[in-house]
Amino acid sequence: TATTEQPDVVVYNLVLKMWSNDRIPGFDDNYAIVRAERLMEEMREAADAGNEKIRPDLITYTTMIQLLNKCRDFSAPEKAEDLLEELKRQTHIKPDLQIYNAVINVWARASKRTESTQRVLELLNEMNTSDDESIRPDIYTMNTVISTIAKGRSGGTSSPHRAKAMIDSMWEKYEAGESTVKPDIITYNTLAGAWSRYGTDEAPVEATKLLKEMWQMYNQGKMKHGPDSRTYSSVIAAWARSNHPVAGERAEQLLSDLRARFRASGNDGRLRPDRVLLQHVEDAKGGTSGGGGQQQRDRPRR
Repeated sequence: TATTEQPDVVVYNLVLKMWSNDRIPGFDDNYAIVRAERLMEEMREAADAGNEKIRPDLITYTTMIQLLNKCRDFSAPEKAEDLLEELKRQTHIKPDLQIYNAVINVWARASKRTESTQRVLELLNEMNTSDDESIRPDIYTMNTVISTIAKGRSGGTSSPHRAKAMIDSMWEKYEAGESTVKPDIITYNTLAGAWSRYGTDEAPVEATKLLKEMWQMYNQGKMKHGPDSRTYSSVIAAWARSNHPVAGERAEQLLSDLRARFRASGNDGRLRPDRVLLQHVEDAKGGTSGGGGQQQRDRPRR
């Protein structure tokens, strides 16, 4: 009599991967997470009943948390943290860097929640202080944390200043030998984006200073990539949202600089001005005395 091979954890994980594939036509995140949670519970129950072949492994937990990152469930961050805590209690596996990054990413997507920044910072502190050096933050961790700070609503120190302080600490760690946290173009574009949304007279000045610092670091070989059109777009947006009477003039100067660099680079696509950037220039030129064109639409955020 032929025996039927029972599915193991690999098979279950493949099914979970299928449920988490948002590229499948008709993907429904809420339906997917319900089915995935049921499947994982089935794995737990079978393992507790003695079938160790389908006990959830690290891939199971990672896939579940990554699926939570794709769903619109308000409680997704708490569910992700519950899975992390459950994983910590396991004896056969332990959380790795990818798991922590995935949980942080779920909180980052919930940046409109007032507690998101605090939770991300607490998880970062846990990674930094753990006895397990394998979960030390990397550049992906730090960029996600900075993005959360830049968009957060937790109050206190303004988001651009907090993000800048975080980047300064990254450089200190990098110079002390932690090569995995060296700031990159994503790091700095996130900070530039924070300044673009800040909406104060300080913002465009700081954003312009940041742009110059980025070019200086690139020319000195400290950064692999120099500023791109996204960087310029953020700086110009900061001018457009300010009260500066010279906002229009500064925006035109930045556009001219970008176009000159685009031509000098042999038409590098990273430096090509796009429609969003050009609209920011028009916004900056739209107000009285050549600036402040967006001020009536975007009130200062402090």
